[in-house]
Amino acid sequence: MSNTHTWFEETLKQLLESPYIHFPKPPPGLHLGHGPVDLFSTRFNNNFRGTVGMVNGTEVDHDGLKAVLLALQSHYDRNSQFTSSQGERNTVVSEISLPDGPLKVEAMINEAKTIELVKFEGPESLFVKKEQPGQE
Repeated sequence: MSNTHTWFEETLKQLLESPYIHFPKPPPGLHLGHGPVDLFSTRFNNNFRGTVGMVNGTEVDHDGLKAVLLALQSHYDRNSQFTSSQGERNTVVSEISLPDGPLKVEAMINEAKTIELVKFEGPESLFVKKEQPGQE
């Protein structure tokens, strides 16, 4: 499966650079019209459906995996350096130099380029959403 590591790196970069738009649930009886597209959630659902997630050796469910990726997004910037390589068979290993510390990502990808398993290893602080200036 050639170029799997390139595909995975681009998929992860696109996700981390995608805007996440979250609206609180409206009160009962209030119906809101269509809002802006949440590109982060769309890409997450397309690429990580059915994916098993692991963070520093602990398994996370689908919502937990999304929370981890949203936390990583708050530590990511476009200057973060990726080093990806093809591992054994269908495994990709990426190392990402984030401003707040290094992150190792290992993914198992099947022939249809679906991510079956993704493992994150790094400082615990990377898996907690960093407050942005001006946010409370």
